[in-house]
Amino acid sequence: MAAMTAAFRTVVRGLPAASRRLSGSTYSTVTTATPVSRRMVAVVAAVAGGAAVTAACAGPGAFSPTSSPVLHMWPFAGVPVVRCDTLNAAALEETAEAVYLQQPAAVYGAIIDALREASGAADGSFDKDAVLATPGLSAGVLWRLARGARDLSCVPGTSKADSKKLIYEGLEYAKRALELDDKDFAVHKWVAIMLARKGDYEGSKAKLLDALPIKHHFSMAVELNPKDPTSRYLLGMWCFSFAELSWYERKAANTFLAAVPEVTYDEALTHFEDAEKVEPGFYTTNRMMLGKTLARLNRKEEARNWLEQCLSMECQTPDDAEAQKEAKQLLASL
Repeated sequence: MAAMTAAFRTVVRGLPAASRRLSGSTYSTVTTATPVSRRMVAVVAAVAGGAAVTAACAGPGAFSPTSSPVLHMWPFAGVPVVRCDTLNAAALEETAEAVYLQQPAAVYGAIIDALREASGAADGSFDKDAVLATPGLSAGVLWRLARGARDLSCVPGTSKADSKKLIYEGLEYAKRALELDDKDFAVHKWVAIMLARKGDYEGSKAKLLDALPIKHHFSMAVELNPKDPTSRYLLGMWCFSFAELSWYERKAANTFLAAVPEVTYDEALTHFEDAEKVEPGFYTTNRMMLGKTLARLNRKEEARNWLEQCLSMECQTPDDAEAQKEAKQLLASL
C-alpha cells in the first residue's frame, strides 16, 4: 500500500491544489503537466457503475476519473492505473487491454493484483481457487486472464514447471468464462488455445482426444465473429496439422479415436485465405502458412509470392522472427 500511495502522490503533486480532492463528486477534469502524465495513462475508476477512461498524453493533458471513495495509484508495465477497492469487471477488462498493448506478459499479474484488492485479500498468495471465488467476475476478465497466463508461460526464463502450472490454470479460467458466456467468440477461442497448449504437456494421445473439442471451439469463434482473422488462422492451423498426418500416424491415431478427421490442405488454405481477406497482413505467420500450404499443393509460384510477402513484413515479435526464418527455408526449397 505504501508503494501505491507514493506512486499516486507522484501524479497528485502536479495537480492544482483545488483539484486534489479524491472523494465526493467534485473530482472533475484536471490538467497536469507532470512527467508521469505525459505517458500513455490508463485511468480506471473501478467503482461499481464506474467507467474506464484512457488518456493518451503526448504533452500536458487532462483526464477525468469518475468520483470514487478511495483511489490508489497502481503502476504496472509502465501503465499507471487509478483504481479503488471494488471490482468493476468492465473497467478491469479495459485496463487489461491497455496493459496488453504495452506488455502482454504483464496482464496476468495486473489482473491477479486487481482481483486480490477487490476481494480484500492480504498481500501474498492468491491462487486459482481464490480467483474463481472473486465476486463479480466476468467472462471478459477470465478469458483475458487465460490469455495472460499463456503469455506469461512463454516468457524466456520461465521454468517448465511454472509454464505448465500457468497453462493448466489458464485453462480453468477459460472454462469458467465459457460457463458465464458461451456467446463470446473470444471465450471459445481461448478455450481452444488452452486445450491445445495443455496437450503439449500430456502427449499425442491427449492431443488427439482434444482435437475435436478444439476444432469445435475454433469453429464457434469464427461463427460468432467472422471478422476476427485470428480465429480463422487458428482453424486453418488445426486443419493443416491433420492434413500433415502420414498414413501410419493416422493408423496409430485410430487407436484413440473412432475416426481420425479427414482434412485436406485445401481446407486449411481456405481458412488462411479467409483470414487474410478479413485483415490483410494481420499476422506474419499466416502469410508464411499460406506459402507453406500452397507449397504442399505444389502451387510453387503462388507459394513464393506469399513467402516473399511474409519476408517483406516488419519483424516485431518472436513469432514474426520464427515465421520469417521458416519462410526463408521454404523459399530455398522451392
